[in-house]
This record gives sequence, C-alpha cells and structure tokens, in this order.
Amino acid sequence: MSDDSSIISESVGAVVSALTEQSGAVEPIRATTDYVSRRLGLRYAPKLVDRALAAAEKIKQSGLPERAYSEVGDPLLCAILEGSALEDDQEMQRVWENLLATVLTDGSPTVGRSFPQILRELEPNEARFLDALVGVDGDPVSGAAALSAIEFELSEENLDNVERLNLIRYRAEKPSTWEDMRDLSRASRQGFRLTPLGLGFVRACRGPNVL
Repeated sequence: MSDDSSIISESVGAVVSALTEQSGAVEPIRATTDYVSRRLGLRYAPKLVDRALAAAEKIKQSGLPERAYSEVGDPLLCAILEGSALEDDQEMQRVWENLLATVLTDGSPTVGRSFPQILRELEPNEARFLDALVGVDGDPVSGAAALSAIEFELSEENLDNVERLNLIRYRAEKPSTWEDMRDLSRASRQGFRLTPLGLGFVRACRGPNVL
C-alpha cells in the first residue's frame, strides 16, 4: 500500500470512528467516506476528518438519538462530506459541520437533497444574511425585510444569487417614482420574504438543536 493510500485509509477510519459512534451505520458510512476521500485525494483528507470530528461533537452535545442511515442515503451524505472537505472559509466550514450533524441526528430539521448544492453556491455574507432572517426559535424574524443589505455587505449580485436559489422571494410592487420606472429592478426590491425552502435550509444549517 502506498503512503498516500495509507493516509487516506487512516483518514477514512477517523471519519467513520467519529460518525458511527452516533449512527452505528459503520459499513455504509465507511463506503461513502472512502469514495469521497479517494475522489478528492490526499489534500482534502485532513479537512474531511476535521469536519467529521466537529460534527460528531455537535451531535453529542445535542443529546438527540441517531438518525437511521436509510433515511439519509449515500447521495446526500456523499454531497455533504465532499462539500465540507472542499470548503476553505472557516465560517462556512462551521455551517457544513452543522449540516452534517443535522443529517445524522434524529429529531432534527429535514435536510433536503438540494441543500449541499445550495450551500456550495452561497457566499459567506449571503449565508449570514439568511441566518439573520430566522430567530433563535427557528421562526422567521418579524420585519426581516428591513434588514440592511449594507449591514451584510450585500451587492446586487448577492441578492440576485439568493433569489436565484429560491431562498427569498421579492414582492412585486408597482413603481412609484420616476427612478423606479426607469429601473424596475429597484421597484421590485422594496420588500421580500423568506421562502419555505429558505426557512428549511437555514434551520438545517444551524445543526441538530434547532427544530
């Protein structure tokens, strides 16, 4: 066995050890982790271990039981493991850890199969903005539409992206000024709401404690 293969095998063992303490699904998680590790290569093996260890700690702290692996499935777990290993932003790494913990914990928010891809397409400031739209109780914040884009350093491109992912929806409003008539995008962005998809996404990305 080459040194690279040996290191990857050790990394797979570390991930399986961390996650199966909660789930008990040793072989399915081993197979998925091995696939992701060999697909990504040696460079990402340590990151995969770090994300798994952090997620395992979040699961433990939640005090909730494990979720049956049959309810998770290979494609979803594979996408989360891969996305978590590829992420290089520390703030977003914590979100990936939360999502991994959520999907493996029973009694947690549902993790949709689209969630890993959505997370990969969000900028860190977009993720912070979305999180601020939901209160600590897991419900949408009253008056969240008044949140300032400046506060989160959101550009028009950022808002376009969040809307494109169907996480927020702008209310159609008639233009009321000449400026709005010349630029209909300004008029249409006077107010918005978090979509059901956006709410479910934020809840899942907060970890297993938020229902």
